[in-house]
Amino acid sequence: MLLAAALLSGQSAWAQSTGGDEARALLVAVNATRAKAGLDTLRENPQLRRAAADLADDLPRCGRFSHQGCDGSDLRERLARAGYPLAFAAENLAHGPANAADTLAAWLESPGHRENLLRPELREAGIAEGELLGQPLWVMVLGSRR
Repeated sequence: MLLAAALLSGQSAWAQSTGGDEARALLVAVNATRAKAGLDTLRENPQLRRAAADLADDLPRCGRFSHQGCDGSDLRERLARAGYPLAFAAENLAHGPANAADTLAAWLESPGHRENLLRPELREAGIAEGELLGQPLWVMVLGSRR
């Protein structure tokens, strides 16, 4: 199983982009985890879902697992293309977990991913599922607006 986490602030310079059942289940599970920590729930945001789907659709084309798209794009660029007015954002990736529960469990075991999921300044999320090299691919983009 591979995991990757990214974080950025707006202060410095087979994808299911409509949100399939497993993507919805992942958001519900993340929000339950946030609630246990005394944090607000994340609202689903179509612009963040579009940014997540952009990467989930792109990575199979170049056959790699990375926060960098095949065209060299990073999270900031994908958020700009999706029209999201960035103040703060984070991105969690997972390659291998078969379902939402396993994906969340893997992210919670990883300090960087867990930190992203539990950042109080993040208010919205978008999730896309895909497939990379025959294994499930998960992309979650979290953000807060300017």
